[in-house]
Formats: sequence, structure tokens, C-alpha cells
Amino acid sequence: MKYSLRSLFVVVTLVCVLCGVVMARLNYLYRKTAFHESQHAESIGRLVVLTGWEQGQIEKLLGYVVDGGVDVQHLAIYKRTSDKGKFSTEWNVACIHYRLAKKYRNSLSRPFALVDESPTTREVPDVVPQTGAP
Repeated sequence: MKYSLRSLFVVVTLVCVLCGVVMARLNYLYRKTAFHESQHAESIGRLVVLTGWEQGQIEKLLGYVVDGGVDVQHLAIYKRTSDKGKFSTEWNVACIHYRLAKKYRNSLSRPFALVDESPTTREVPDVVPQTGAP
């Protein structure tokens, strides 16, 4: 078989374009992972201030609750918090960013798998009910 130089250039160009698309997608996924991890860390920091617990304890508990372990209402961290409405908001924000960071981190190994950003009741339950206005 005889290949022309033009065919070689076309093949090389297509391979380069494909590599560029894959690298752009990986860069996007990496940036989204970093964003959600930083937002998760900020929420954890606010929860540390709110509860007085250590950061490692809250992160471990959050991972356990989001991954389907228990309902946070039955845990001591919720019972000892004085401002339950603020705790509820921060806890849910931390849960959402934890879940999304985990999904984006997992998608780095499969760059063209779609990442569903919508929260589901199983993954991000309303773990702390909102109290009514006084």
C-alpha cells in the first residue's frame, strides 16, 4: 500500500486534535475538582467554628453521612450545636461539595463520562430539618 504525504498530515492533525480535546476535558475536570474541594474545605472550616469539633472529625463524619451511613440528626455534633439553622445550611453545603468533588475526582480516570451535578435525595438528604422563623 502506498500512502501519500497528504494522508499522513491529515492523520497526524486528527490525532493532535483528539489529544487536545482529551487534555481540555481533563483540565476542566481537574479545575472543577479543585473548586469543589476548596468549597468543601471552606464549609468544613465554618462547621469547625460553629461546633468546636476538630476538622478531621467533621470530615470523617461528613463522609460517613454522605456515603449513606447515618442521619446526622442522631449524632452528637447536631445535638450540641446551638444554631441549628446555620449548622443545617453549612452541613448541606459541605455535603454537596463533598459529593461533587468525589464525582469529579472519579471522572478524571474516565474523562468522557458525564458528571451529574444534580443532588439526589439519597446522596444529599436534608439531614437537618429547617426550623421555622421565630
